[in-house]
Amino acid sequence: MADPLAAFRRGVAEASAEEERTRRRRRRADYQGPEIIEHEDRAPAKKPDGTGNGKAKPGIRKLDFVWADDIEPKIAEPGLVDGLLGTTGMTVAYGESTAGKTFAVIDLSCCIAIGRQWRGLDVEPGVVVYIAAEAPKSVERRVWAWKQHYDVKHVPLVVVRSTVDLLSIDTDAILALLAEIRAEHGRIALVVIDTLARAMVGNESSSEDMGRYVAACSRIRDEAQTQVLSVHHCGKDTAKGARGWSGLRAATDVELEIEQGCIKVTKNRDERSGQSYGFKLAEVELGPNRKGRVITTCVAVAADAPAASAKEKKLEGNRKIVFDALNATIADNPQDPPREPDIPFHVKGATTEHWREAAARYLPHKEGYRKKEAFDRAQTSLIADGLVNHVKGFAWLPEPPAARASQDPRTHAPV
Repeated sequence: MADPLAAFRRGVAEASAEEERTRRRRRRADYQGPEIIEHEDRAPAKKPDGTGNGKAKPGIRKLDFVWADDIEPKIAEPGLVDGLLGTTGMTVAYGESTAGKTFAVIDLSCCIAIGRQWRGLDVEPGVVVYIAAEAPKSVERRVWAWKQHYDVKHVPLVVVRSTVDLLSIDTDAILALLAEIRAEHGRIALVVIDTLARAMVGNESSSEDMGRYVAACSRIRDEAQTQVLSVHHCGKDTAKGARGWSGLRAATDVELEIEQGCIKVTKNRDERSGQSYGFKLAEVELGPNRKGRVITTCVAVAADAPAASAKEKKLEGNRKIVFDALNATIADNPQDPPREPDIPFHVKGATTEHWREAAARYLPHKEGYRKKEAFDRAQTSLIADGLVNHVKGFAWLPEPPAARASQDPRTHAPV
């Protein structure tokens, strides 16, 4: 005779199992949407022992992964601009309206198009597509002037005259154009969007709109396997970086701050940052108009980077807080430097971690991520201005010229 209690327990267990299966189906439906479609790239279902039945598990996408022991860094191939821009990536060049952003970016673009060294850095040549969303006629004049100035006959650079909105289907139109150009002329090395504000119909301070802009740039980068450079404006306070949503900087691989006569690398995800490249504007005659007046424009040419002015080196706001925090950290807990050829062995300093912790106590922001952003910007600015030295997570204060003159040049030790 069957045990009624055992039968009851089996019924409860089966009901619980069915309820759990229903919950899982609902969660999967919420994640995937109302329809779960099986695709050819779905991962096959696996049993706990690693074997599979060869059938695809509906609704689960196969993710690309690599074991640590199988990683092989691909370092043989140089970047687009070796030491500055990678073959693919996202770059933002920002500055004030009169800083010469477009002049500087056109010079960089033309050098890439013909494979000409840029500021002593090797370049991998390729077609450049320049989306002149703000002032196409002005861009055309400046590209023509660059060719005349350097006596170059052929520059594989395309100027897109049409207005675009990367928050709409225009991203598809851009990708179609890139595919057409690539089929006839080869690899697309660089896509320039000048400017960000004129290439989107949305709010620069909105995380939703700017997130869509970043997604569109990422799509162009991935599908065209290219570098995407957005020309952008800075806010009212140049020290706070590019205008609008702060998440743009987090999504950017390289950030270039362009001021009068200077291009500063304020962020580089995979290379050294903090260096400056100087430029000056050389006038080029375009020719006379029908009334006889000679029309001119300019091209950006290499020059020495300007020395930081007293105003630039002035310590105020977050710069002063972060600089004072380093001084206090070194005074309270001086650390010996790591054995690195670029660090004098006799100096005392602080690790970046200790420096950041000290600064965080005094930075006015409430949120931790905003404190980190403020510290990173101030740190980059102090290093770029030569007020702080920093190598591999160790920071120290530069010594005055008189002290350096009394050091052994081989060991940097006092003599």
